[in-house]
Amino acid sequence: MFVIVAKIRGHETASKNSKLTKKIDSVIMNVNKMYSSDFYEPFHRINNHSFEGVLHKGIYVLEMIDKLKYGLDVYDVGFGVGFCEGNVQENPVHAIEQGKVNAYQALERLEDKSDYGNAHIQVSLGRQNSLENIINASLRTTDFIESRWRLSQHDLVKYLVLNYG
Repeated sequence: MFVIVAKIRGHETASKNSKLTKKIDSVIMNVNKMYSSDFYEPFHRINNHSFEGVLHKGIYVLEMIDKLKYGLDVYDVGFGVGFCEGNVQENPVHAIEQGKVNAYQALERLEDKSDYGNAHIQVSLGRQNSLENIINASLRTTDFIESRWRLSQHDLVKYLVLNYG
C-alpha cells in the first residue's frame, strides 16, 4: 500500500482562502470517483491546504499525482509518497501509519531539497537506499524538464492528462 500526501506551498496566504478549499475538494472528489476501487482510504482534506489518501497498490500513484497536480495547477503543490511497510494483512493500521510517516518524511525532504522550487514529488520507501535515490532523482529530473516547458506544452499535457489519463 502507498500513502500520498499533498500540501499547497505558500499556504500562509492561502490558508483562509475558501476558493482554494473548494478547488481542492472538487479535484479530490473527481480523483476519488475515478479511482474508487483503488483506494484503501480515499483522498480527504487534512486542513485548508493539505490532503492525503491511501492506495491499495502503487500502480496508479504517479497518474493520480498528475491528475491532482494539473487539476490544481494554479497552486504550487508538493507531493510526498510513502510506502506502507510491515504486514498489511495482519496489522493494516500499523502499516498505514508507517506509510503516513514515510509520506510526511518525503514531503519534508522535498521542502528541504526543493531544487529552487522545481521539485514537486518525493518518495520514501521507509529507508533511504539506492532504489529510493534512483526514483527520487528521476522524479526531480522530470520536474526540472517540465519546468522548462513552454505554456503551450504545459497546456497540451494538462489537457491530455485531465481528459485521457
